Amino acid sequence: LYTVGDITPSEGISKEEKRRLESEAMHNFVHDMLHGSEAALKIEALWREYEEQQTKEARFVKDLDRLEVALQAREYEKEHCKYLQDFFDSSLPLLRHDAVREWGEALDRERRGA
Repeated sequence: LYTVGDITPSEGISKEEKRRLESEAMHNFVHDMLHGSEAALKIEALWREYEEQQTKEARFVKDLDRLEVALQAREYEKEHCKYLQDFFDSSLPLLRHDAVREWGEALDRERRGA
């Protein structure tokens, strides 16, 4: 199986190791499972564009990914009565796109009861 899954800050895996694991998983997915087809190579190119933050679209999607971390943490907080500040600290301050940042600020206000 060639999956990495979500790696959380508490796992203590360095960014470099995370990137290496993800790159290896993508390579295996594209070349072993999808046999390097044209569509597979396009998927790989789009993934690299996202990872390298080469375009405004890639940066927007990265911000959505960061916001999703905070949204998921908020749901866990509500469901399990836990305080998951690390997830908010590692995602919301990094939002760059104006609209996504506004959504993050709204989530933060809702979380604080403001």
